Amino acid sequence: MAQLPAQNLRPVSLKLQFHQPQNHWTAALEIPYDAFPRYSSKPRAWLDYLGHAITGSDGILSLSPESTNGTDACGLDLAVSPGEVYYFHTNGPLAFIDPRISTTVSSHPSSFLDSDFGRALIQRDGKCVFTNTDDCEAAHLLGFMKGDEASHYTIKAWGPLGSAELLRAIADDTYYPEGYYKRKEAQDKQRDDRREARERRRQLHDTEFDAMDLIAMLWGMHNGPALERAERAAEAEAKQRSAEKVTEWLNGH
Repeated sequence: MAQLPAQNLRPVSLKLQFHQPQNHWTAALEIPYDAFPRYSSKPRAWLDYLGHAITGSDGILSLSPESTNGTDACGLDLAVSPGEVYYFHTNGPLAFIDPRISTTVSSHPSSFLDSDFGRALIQRDGKCVFTNTDDCEAAHLLGFMKGDEASHYTIKAWGPLGSAELLRAIADDTYYPEGYYKRKEAQDKQRDDRREARERRRQLHDTEFDAMDLIAMLWGMHNGPALERAERAAEAEAKQRSAEKVTEWLNGH
């Protein structure tokens, strides 16, 4: 990226649409322009990744807030410019990561033997964060995934004032009504949709192609060229022998 005077280095914004009644675009991140080289040589591709990490959905990064069918996608290999605003258009159900189900792990070597762990956990959460049950006798410990940690710290460091609280409220209201864990439901639906799309494509191109056909095709791909060379060599040798026999017969007469 070209060097510009410090006063011109306006932050680059990433906006998300939360599909609330107003359907407004909300600025999720405002990233200092000169911070991009520290994180990626392809800043637009990095913004595209951040959009996916925050929403939990596939989508298209665009410079336009208007609905897109893919034709308005911006080139992910290109650089960003100061003050640009990018819009992440999701392709499927949103599956925001609840910031309260992942916390930094303790660095204490014997923390797993801490007898006060259960009491502290109940005091912190009050109830099961997945089922809304008050009396908990066990807890699932969820390790960080790369996208969870990256989005959490990115929002905390660069998000506009109130963005972290907004995302937390949306996650609670949308994905935890009555304690129901809807993030998995959204992910399962995406998985089912992809499986259904693959099945439709297979039916469109179905030619009764079975396992033996596949074996024959692979054999032909790997051995076909060698077989053709062998056939050409055998044909050339047969012609040579025929020529030699004709010459021998002519010489004998």
